[in-house]
Amino acid sequence: MRDIEFSITGDGNTIMVQGGNGPRVLSKTDYHLIRHFLSIIQSRFPKSYNALHSLYAESADWQYLIVVRFIKCNWGNDDEIKDIDEDGNFNFEHVRCPLRGGLCIYEDVICHAEEKTDLTNREREVAKLIAAGKSLEEVASTLFVSIKTVETHRDNIYTKLSISRQSQLTNWVNGHNI
Repeated sequence: MRDIEFSITGDGNTIMVQGGNGPRVLSKTDYHLIRHFLSIIQSRFPKSYNALHSLYAESADWQYLIVVRFIKCNWGNDDEIKDIDEDGNFNFEHVRCPLRGGLCIYEDVICHAEEKTDLTNREREVAKLIAAGKSLEEVASTLFVSIKTVETHRDNIYTKLSISRQSQLTNWVNGHNI
């Protein structure tokens, strides 16, 4: 799933624009797309998947409902940033919701979902600092480690995320609630 923008209509329909294609309503009959998106949610955002599954497991349309709720809780603002970019990164938005501010038990579970990665806590720290524009020297100084250690962490991060550029890392950090 790449190069996608979502929007939500006034009557609650989920609109999807992918690549150069025109807008279309996401429906229950989009079986292949729904199953593919569901597998991404399940593997990359397991806490969100588990919460959504507990809400909708009894419904005959549970797969569709999970996907639509995930979309509505994370995207829908009309903006210039792709919700899912050309690298497959999820760029979550702060969607207006009347339950924000402690009223929703799923805040920061379904919305602003935390992505499961194989990054260690230290690698996450390094990724966040590099994405913030810090030089390797500044990262090393901030974390009280050598530049060589920072380079090793950066290389491990790039390998684990299958990326090769700092701009990709910045997009990943910004899109993954790090």
